[in-house]
Parts: sequence; C-alpha cells; structure tokens
Amino acid sequence: MRPQNVSDPILALASADFAYGSGQLNPVNATDPGLVYETTTEDDLKLLCHLGYGTSRVRVVTGDNNISCPARTSPTAIKDFNYPSIVIPVPPKSDSFETGLLRTVTNVGSAANATYRAEVVVTTESARELKIQVKPDVLCFEYLGEKKSFNVTVCGGNFPADPFFASAALIWSDGTRSVRSPIVVYTLPPM
Repeated sequence: MRPQNVSDPILALASADFAYGSGQLNPVNATDPGLVYETTTEDDLKLLCHLGYGTSRVRVVTGDNNISCPARTSPTAIKDFNYPSIVIPVPPKSDSFETGLLRTVTNVGSAANATYRAEVVVTTESARELKIQVKPDVLCFEYLGEKKSFNVTVCGGNFPADPFFASAALIWSDGTRSVRSPIVVYTLPPM
C-alpha cells in the first residue's frame, strides 16, 4: 500500500513499508505471539543517546545521574538494537557493503518445545539485488522464556547515484505463528 500524499518515490516506498510497523495487529493472535524481541535498559539508553537526547535529557528521563552519552554516534551505532525492524543506511555510489546484525528473540508461545524456521521474503524488486542470510536459520526452543540469538547478514552493492531503497522481510514461523521483521536498505543522501 503506497501513501497517496508522498511525492518522492523512495519516501513513498519507505512510508509504505513502515506504515504498519513490524506486523499487523490481530488481537486474537496477539495473546500468543510465539516470539518477542525484548530490549534492555542499556539498549533503550543507547537509542536515546543516538537519537540526540544528550546526557542531560537522558538523565532527566531516567532519573540516573551516572549516565553519559558518547560525544558522537554513527548511523550504525545502534544496528544491534534488539528491535524487529532492521534498517541499513549505505553511502550512495557504494561499490559494495556488508552489514551484520545480532538479534535475540524470546519464546513466549503456548508451547515450551517450539521450532521456528527463518524465511526471507523480497518485498521490492530492488531487494533482489541483496543477499540476506540468517544464521542459524532454525531456532529450537525447549522451554518458555528461553532466549535464542541469530545473526542477519545483508550484502549488496553497485547502487545507483540516485536514491536507492530495497525492502525485504524476515519471517520466523513455527507453522502456526509467524513473526515478521522488515528489512530496509537505503542510500544515505549526499552531505
């Protein structure tokens, strides 16, 4: 679904991909999601610092005067933020790139023993130019609350000078439940 009021085609595609977040809400299925991505307090603090809140604001929000934000953060500083959405900015005119990301999911399903298989689905034609690997591509859980980590590696290159946008999705499924994570790669605008 493409937003009607966005004239830039790249923004329109990006808006459509993130318009519904990491999944569509189904109240019945929401009571038994199967897997969840959890963040830690440290993850949240890194995100606030990366978003430019600064040490003084983060201290006000958290009530902790011992917190300090780094002087500088890069666009990839929070690439391992344990969030379902995966967004990878790459410089324009890049010959190639490879980005590895770590994610962790927790088994909160109704079954202690559960096996989830990964599938990568291309959602834009330009994403066919990307190589996306998930390792391991099978997660076997033995108990509720168990956490499993996996790596996502995204490779590509030879991007045009014009803005580039590619979209795919990582779907973990146990045959009953599906947990979707959008993957977006885009070129950064020239500085």
